[in-house]
Amino acid sequence: RMAMDMTDSGWTAGFESIIGQSSQIKQALAKALKVSTSSSTVLISGESGTGKELFARAIHQAGPRKNKPFVAINCGGIPENLLESELFGYAGGAFTGASSKGHMGKFELAQGGVVFLDEVSSLPIYLQVKLLRLLQERVVVRLGSNNEINLDVRIIAATNEDLRECVRKNTFREDLYYRLNVIPLTIPPLRQRPGDSAVLATFFLDKYCRLFNKRKTRLKKSVLKVLTDYTWPGNVRELEHVIEYAVNMMDDDGRLGLGHLPEYIFQLKPDLRLDLKLEAAPRSPQALSDLEQEAIKQTLDLYGFSTEGKKQAAKALGISLATLYRKMKYLRIHNY
Repeated sequence: RMAMDMTDSGWTAGFESIIGQSSQIKQALAKALKVSTSSSTVLISGESGTGKELFARAIHQAGPRKNKPFVAINCGGIPENLLESELFGYAGGAFTGASSKGHMGKFELAQGGVVFLDEVSSLPIYLQVKLLRLLQERVVVRLGSNNEINLDVRIIAATNEDLRECVRKNTFREDLYYRLNVIPLTIPPLRQRPGDSAVLATFFLDKYCRLFNKRKTRLKKSVLKVLTDYTWPGNVRELEHVIEYAVNMMDDDGRLGLGHLPEYIFQLKPDLRLDLKLEAAPRSPQALSDLEQEAIKQTLDLYGFSTEGKKQAAKALGISLATLYRKMKYLRIHNY
C-alpha cells in the first residue's frame, strides 16, 4: 500500500463492504456507524490485516464529510526526514531544495474532510508534539513558517500496537494518547470471529473467480473446515491472499480442493495433511488404510508414545484417545 493515499473520490467503500456475521464484528460495526456522524477523534486498534483502514473509510463515507477528502497516511511508510514536511507542509525556501512557492501538507489537503493516520505509534516524539498541538488548537504551522492555518479535519488514527504499553516505554506521549483515544474502536482478529472465515472465504472466492474469468465454484466442506480451524495470524488480509492463490491454482473445471491451498496452511497440523492425502488418494480401502496408518505414525513420532503424547496426538488428529488406541491396534502400530 502507498504510504500516502490522497483519495477523495473513486474508493467509496462503506459499511456494506465489511463482511461478517459474527456478533463481534457486528458490535464493532454498530459502534463505528454510531460515531460516523460525529467529528470526534477515533482510535482504531487491531492486529495487522483486520481491516482498520476499511473501517476508517466506512466512517468517512457514512458521515457528513463524505464529499470532502479522505487522506490516508501510513506513518511508518514515510522516511522520517520527509515526514514533517509531508504532514505539515513547508514555507517557500524552508530548507535546501524546498520549492520557492512552498508546499501544502496532508492535513491542509484534507481540509473539511478526514485524515487517517495509520501506524500512528511510528510517529517520532518531536512530531507527536506537533500533532498534539494540532489536535488541541486545530491549527497547522508549516515547516519554516510562523503563520497559523486554521484547520477543520476529523482525525482517525489506527495502531496494531498497544499504545498504553508504548506510553509505559516512553515511546509515545501520554497526553497525545488521551487526545487520540476519545472514541476507542477495537477490530477483533479473525480467530475471534466464529463463522466469519467461511463467509469471507466465499466472498473472496466469488471475487477472484470473476476477476480471473474462472468458473464460479463452491468451497468443499474439507476446505471450509481447514479455513475455519486455521488461526489466521494475518487475519482477513491473509485469508484473501490464500483464496486468491487457490483460485489461481485451481483447474478450469471449477473444483477447488485442499490441494489448491498454500502448503504452509498444512505445516502445523498433521491431521490436515491426512485430509489432503485422503482427498487425492484412490478410493480403495487398502489405500485409505495405508494413508491413515502413515498419518497416525507421523503424529505419534511428533508427540511421542507416552500416555500424554498419545493424548496430544489424538487431539491433533481430531479423534478421541480411545479411537486412537483402537486404530493403533487395528493398524498394528506399536512403539517402533
